[in-house]
Amino acid sequence: MTQNLFGSLRFKNKEIERIAFSILKESCEGDIKVPVSIELVAELSGYIDEIGMLEGLSEKFNVAAALCPNPTSQLIIIVDRDEFDHCSVRSRFSVAHELGHAVMHSDVYKSTKKYTVDEAVRVNQKIQKRYTALERDANYFAGAILMPYEHFTANVFKLYRILAKEYEFDFKRLKNVIAAHLARIFNVSSHAASYRLNDIGLDAYIRRAAKNKIEDLKMQMLFE
Repeated sequence: MTQNLFGSLRFKNKEIERIAFSILKESCEGDIKVPVSIELVAELSGYIDEIGMLEGLSEKFNVAAALCPNPTSQLIIIVDRDEFDHCSVRSRFSVAHELGHAVMHSDVYKSTKKYTVDEAVRVNQKIQKRYTALERDANYFAGAILMPYEHFTANVFKLYRILAKEYEFDFKRLKNVIAAHLARIFNVSSHAASYRLNDIGLDAYIRRAAKNKIEDLKMQMLFE
């Protein structure tokens, strides 16, 4: 871990994986199921007080969720009501992202003492623009908690084995269709699933396995 501009800790990917898995395991009592019920996980995590709904948050501020300090205790995640009610993938990822901030960067948000939604959103937007290390960590956390490593890799291995020959080992088409299947399994966007493939290095294995026309992704990994 390293210090960032706020004096908070910057986390390595393996540390974020460990933290996300620990929160999942505890909140699910060891029985992790996908798609992850991120709202329930967030409320049981101990890092936030509640998830609150607000009409028009997305329309007014162009955000699906925001993290707000609570003057009496922990942090609150505010979510756009319409997106939450429709269980949008954007809302799910945003809740996971804000939970990541609450877990790793709570000192940053609590120190601002910006308790209204308007003030909290402005702080969120400032962090997004100026402190990309914190945003990167929160995004990685969101991917790790919504797409748990073991469940994710197991599905990638299975999908590659089923689809590789059908798509004639064409890497771009293969990666896109795998990401689309993963998106449905984990209730995330294809974009988020694709990023997760990149983040944990599986896209590189898919590329090389496709190039070598290897039907089992695990075999490609054994060769390296």
